[in-house]
Parts: sequence; structure tokens; C-alpha cells
Amino acid sequence: MTRKSLWLLPVLLFFLATSCLADLYFSYPIVGRQKNKIEVGSSPEIAILYNNTTTDVKITQVLLTLVYDPNLIDGIIVIKNENPNNFRLNQYETIAPGKIILSLDVDTVKPKPLKVEQNQAIKLITIICHINQAYTGDNRQVLFSWLTNGNDHNSVLQKELDVTGNRLAMPWSDIKPSKPPEFSGLNQVVSRHPIWGANAGNTIMLDWGSAAGAYDNTKSYNGKLTYRVYLKVEDGQWEEQPSEQPVPDPRQNPADRSPFLGNIPLTENSYVIENLEDGKTHYVKVTASDDTSPLANEQQNTAILSVVPVDTKPPGLVHNVTSQVGDHSVLLKWENPKDNDFAGVVILKRNLGLVPENSLGGAQPASPYKDGPEYSEGETPFGAGQGTIIFVSPPDSPEYVPTEFQDVSANNGVISYYRIYTYDYAADSPRDMGRNYSQGVPTRAKAGIVPRAITNFKAEAGSNPGEVLLSWNNSVDDFVAGVLVRFSDDDRQKFAGLDINSGVLAGVFQTTLGPGEKESKLLTGFATGHNYYFKALAYNQTANELDLDNDLELFQHLFSLPVTAQVKLPYVEPTTTLQPTVPTTTLQLNEPTTTLQPTVPTTTLQQNGTQAPVLKTEIPSPEVKIWFGSDLFQANSSQKFNLNNRFIVKPNPTIKVRISVNQPFAFSEHQITYKMIVDNATVYSLPNPKISQNEISFEKMLLEPLTPGDHTFHFLPEDPGLFAANLLTVKDVKVYVAANEVSRVVDIPISFPSPFNPEKDGEVSFQYTLSKAANIDIYIFDATARIVARLTFQAGANGGQSGQNTVKWDGKSDQGAKISNGIYFINIVSRDENRAFGKIRQVISR
Repeated sequence: MTRKSLWLLPVLLFFLATSCLADLYFSYPIVGRQKNKIEVGSSPEIAILYNNTTTDVKITQVLLTLVYDPNLIDGIIVIKNENPNNFRLNQYETIAPGKIILSLDVDTVKPKPLKVEQNQAIKLITIICHINQAYTGDNRQVLFSWLTNGNDHNSVLQKELDVTGNRLAMPWSDIKPSKPPEFSGLNQVVSRHPIWGANAGNTIMLDWGSAAGAYDNTKSYNGKLTYRVYLKVEDGQWEEQPSEQPVPDPRQNPADRSPFLGNIPLTENSYVIENLEDGKTHYVKVTASDDTSPLANEQQNTAILSVVPVDTKPPGLVHNVTSQVGDHSVLLKWENPKDNDFAGVVILKRNLGLVPENSLGGAQPASPYKDGPEYSEGETPFGAGQGTIIFVSPPDSPEYVPTEFQDVSANNGVISYYRIYTYDYAADSPRDMGRNYSQGVPTRAKAGIVPRAITNFKAEAGSNPGEVLLSWNNSVDDFVAGVLVRFSDDDRQKFAGLDINSGVLAGVFQTTLGPGEKESKLLTGFATGHNYYFKALAYNQTANELDLDNDLELFQHLFSLPVTAQVKLPYVEPTTTLQPTVPTTTLQLNEPTTTLQPTVPTTTLQQNGTQAPVLKTEIPSPEVKIWFGSDLFQANSSQKFNLNNRFIVKPNPTIKVRISVNQPFAFSEHQITYKMIVDNATVYSLPNPKISQNEISFEKMLLEPLTPGDHTFHFLPEDPGLFAANLLTVKDVKVYVAANEVSRVVDIPISFPSPFNPEKDGEVSFQYTLSKAANIDIYIFDATARIVARLTFQAGANGGQSGQNTVKWDGKSDQGAKISNGIYFINIVSRDENRAFGKIRQVISR
């Protein structure tokens, strides 16, 4: 360093020593609206701050030593580190009362100094102390002072560098004697609602909002105080009412400064008193207290409110409502409310929708005073069809009011809707009002339980070809109505393709004998040499017989677990032959023609070399006639033909087939079995034909109606090797089923989107096309066949108009509740015909 620069060194050192100076000072004590006015017994709050007046600094340590008068301050309640992310508070034991020694230190492993920018003031610590309530000394005092023997006891350090600056003294405070709070309006305590208003009855709502200007030197939160509510009945004693005081109570712990909130959530200066005694005079008063301790100052000069309540308030609702279903019964269970004047319950029932959310009424609180209405079972308080009262419990003490009721008039498979109301006592006093009814709690249930399965289910070959004998023991449940049986001859799927709605219907057999007893049914018309697989399900009784074509009635029934049986029918060689009337003439299978060889004359070779004539008889083709209902099918006739020359039939005709031959041929009396194939898919056996000398005839009803459009029928013997198979096979009988006059869905109904997310998608659309306008109901069933929602559309409007319809559903039940994830079934139903037009499978996934 040169001599020329040496003179700058003292200047640089001076600059470094003064460039980081700042102020260390106290805040004003926080006790009330006026600065430094402190009431004895209160708990003022003081902060120590650092104000940086020069360049930025990074504080690594704070050393503080404070002194105070222990006669004035009798307790240090809280010392709070305001920068816990930077410092660790080390509080040392005081040498004697009246001295606080503490330090704020950065972490030695991962130090994080506190950065204070230029002209920034930052709070370092906060102290809450308690002013001795018995203090009687000088009223002008400084609460805390810096230790004066050495500045190193009160320093702010940046590493080794002291950046404290000035240490400012704490302002003077005026110490005031203890006294009750000051109010301007507490004497205006009134009932917010008169007895005939919204909170009429055994409830009073107090409101002292006009006391918002109340003030006390002991509080720091806008003058909010601690309020206490007292109640007296007639000439009784004043009793303090429970309230949501802060925990711990500020009267016990002055560090807790939260104001009184009454007993109404999120409100101040208000209080509700319930369950008052009807007909008695009640007195109410409100007092206010400050937070001085150990003795709080309570303001006693307040008005007293008197009121005689009239009870128009209903008791609480029943809760935890559940239902248990049985055969033609529903058991309702619930928990009763805890109201002192709760007296009983009333239950309404409706079968065609929810019970209206109407009120059953209540007491009249004005002259002439009158109790609420009294009801009896069988009444319809909301009008015919809107719900019938099925239960009224007599007035009783709350602990004896019933908590369950069994409805034994419920119909199996039909949803019953209930609403359970509560009511209170009606006493003799003209102002002791009662029979106030709650709004009621709705619930619903569908009676019926799943029956147990039949047992010992067997399928055996009958005594005649094509017969199957089914036998079983009935379900042991006495509410079983019958047994549904379906079958298949599919050796690949066997029982897998059989269910309530799938497979060939063998029959719906009503139960004729008692539970557990053996029943049997003989079925005919089966092909010999085939395996047959049967599945049987018992079903319960409902108000309607089982109708497999009516989805709504089908869903009313409950089915047991299925049982299965199978049988292989032995093959029987067909014995039907064609014979001429001449005994010696037989029908031969020759190619290309069949000739008839009579026994006389015989074929001989004459001596003269001439040949005797040979009699050759060609078998004629049989005549086949087919009737669809009363209409005879004739391919070469224009009768019944239109729509591009197609033969028109009804959807469910009785089909009759007659095959005849002319003399001298005749059919033998041996039985022959035919089969009919519809659309190259469905096979019907045609057993037990009527056989005469020259004619065979069959008759068959279709298991399911034909759908509109073209259909093809084939008729042929069961045994492909039958001697006359080529002659007695009728192929390609083509017919046409015209559309019905009534409306129908002419395409496959669809939904989109699927899966459907109600929160994301908002709505799901159902799209279908009607051949003509119709009144439409769309039912949404869950996986248990319970109706969760119903959409209704009028003929001619969207949803019921001719042509394409697109309707929307928001994914909510009829009660507006969100439905859970799962698979739902949408049935499009004609309201006028009570039949299903189409079905959609819908997945809901959130």
C-alpha cells in the first residue's frame, strides 16, 4: 500500500462501522383503543423490532437483556420467536424476578441468516405479560427497559459485526385501576323474533348487536368482550347458559384473546335459548366481562327480557332410517329425536311415487290458540292418491315411542314410498301448544324376498318318442308362485346360454302342491337322439302373474338360484311309409323315378319271343298346403300378396301343414315326426301328426312373435335318411310380416357417452326412432332391478315423436341424489300399451 493511500484507511473503517447502523426499539403496548392505557389485571402485548436504516444486513444473532418492575408485572405469559425459520430462541433463567435474558441464534449446521433490507422494519420477538391486579404504585410507568451496563447485552449481529445502531427506550404507559367494561347499548337486548315470528314457540333468540360500540381497556380486538347469558323461569334462580367460550377461557388464561361467540356458529353478539317451558314467564339477561385476571370485571347494568313462549316448533326428525323387506311386508326402523316434548310418529305410505313434502300442520300461536291436527290411520291428508296414513303412535314419553313398524300390506315387487313424521305433546293449557309436525323423513322399499331353489330337479325320457318328463320338489318357501323352465339342445354351450330371458321356453309352471312336495310335467315334441339341457328357477308371488313379455312385471318378480338337469333322448327309427292301395304295390326309392310293380300281371317272356307288357307306375309329388292362421299359402296366387309380391302374415300366426297323396297311394299308420326351421335358425319339432289314409297334418304355435320383415320356413322329416325325404321336404316358404299399426322402435336404441361420467359429461343422451308418435316412459333400473329414475315424454314432443328422438338424463335419481357407479338398464316403454320398445345397457363411472 502506498503512502498516498494510507490516509484513506481511517475513512474506510469509519464507513464500515457506520454503514450498517439501525434502531432496536419497543412497540407500544397493545391493550385497547387508546395508546399505553393499561388496566391492572390485563395482559398487554409488546413487540421488539429492528429497523434497518442503511444498507441490507443478514442477522445471525440477537442478544437481549430486559429488566422490569416485578411489582408491576407479576408474570411473563408468552415469549414468541417471530422468525422461527431463521432463529432458535434460547431463553435463559433470570437471575431474579424482573430480568429476562434471551438470544436468537441461527442453526449451526444449516444456518439461515435473517435478511433485512434497507429501510425495512422487522419484528424479532413478542412478549405477553400480566399486570399485577393489586398494583397501587405510580400510574406512569415504563414496562420494560434495556439493561444499561453494557451495550453488548442488547445487540444485533451480522456474524462478528455489530449492526445494532440505536437502542430506543420504551414509551411510558398509564396504569389504570380495574373497572367494569363501558357499554353503549347493552340495555337494548331484545328478542330478535317475537313469539309469532320465524322462531316462534319454545325458542328465544337474543341479539345485542347494538352493543358493537362496547369498549374496554383490557381488550385489543375492537373492543369485543366476553358475554354471559342468564335465564330465570318464573321465581326461580338465575342460571348461566352454556356458551362456546374459547378454550382455554381468557378469564383463566389471558394469552387467549378470542371474543365470546355465543352458541350460534360464525355469529357474534347473539344467542339462542331453546326448549323453553310453554306457558311460563321466562326472564333473560346478558352481562359483559373483560379479560382481567384473576378476577374479571363484569358489567351488571343490563335490561331483563321477559316472554311467555307458545310452542309451535316441531320436534326433531327421526334418523338412521332403515328397511327390511319380507314376503309382502316391509319392516321400517329408525331412531327417535331427543326433544323433551317429543310425543310420537305418524307414517304415510304411497305406491305411485314419493309422498309429497307437505306439512301435516302445527299449533296456532295466536288467538284463538289451537293445537295442531290429530290424525287417524286410513286418512289421506294431502288428498286421494297422495299418501295414506298407515300408522299413528299414541302420545307417550320419548323413551316409549316406537322405533319400528311393519307394513304387512306391501305388494311384492312394487316400490312402496313412506314418510315418517314426528310430533310433540299437546297439553291441557290453552297456551301449552302441541301436535306440531316435522317435515318428515322419506324412505322407500320393495317388498319381496328371493325364494329358495327347487330341489331334486330331474329330466327323464318319456315313454313315447319325443317326450321329456320333468320332476322336482317345490321350494320350501310358501310364497313361491311357480317355476320357470328354459332349455337348449346346444351341446357346446349346454347350460351357459340359459337364463330368465334366454333359451327356449319349456314353460312357466304354477305351483299346485305345497312347499317341498314333488311336482312333475310331461313335455312333448322333442327330437329323438338329441341331448337337452334344462334350467329351472323358482319365482315369488306378486300382484301379477309372471309375464315374460312385460319387462315391468318381470322386474317385479324375484327368482331363486337356478338348478339344472339334462337328458339324452334315445334315437327312434321313423316308421312312416307310403303304400299304394293295391296290397302288392310298394314304394321304392329308384333314381330318377320310383316305379310301382304290381304282383299281377307278372312280367314274362313269351315263346314267340314277344315280351308281355310291363306296368310302370310313377309316384306323384305329394300335395302340400300351409296355412298361416286362416290364410292359405299359395305361391302361384296373388291372394294376400303385395309389397313387392310378398305373402303377408301376422306376427304370431298358428301354422298348419297338410301333406296329401292321391290314390292308389296312402300313408301307413306308423308315426312320423317332422321339424320346422324358421329363418335357418330356430328349430321347432312337429310331433304327433294327425294321420289319415291319404293325408298327414301338423299344427304349431310359434314360441315368440315374428318381427316385421321377411321370414323363411322349411319343413322336413326329423330323420334326414327317411325314405321319402326328397319328396316330403318343403323348402323356401317365404312370408312377410308387416309393421303393426301401433308405434314401435324401428332401430337399435343407443346411448352416448358410455361409460357416462356425470361430473365430467353432465348428461347422457338416449337415442331411438319411433315408427309413430307415442306416450313414452323411460325407466332406469339398477343391477338389483330397482327403479332409480323415470323420464316421461308426451306423444308428439321430443321423446315421443315419430322419427328420431334424443333425450337426456343428468345421472340423478328421482329424488335428485347422485347415483353410484355401476351398470344400469334403460327400458323404453310405451305408456299406453305397457310394453317395452327397446333396452339400453348403460355404464356409469366417475
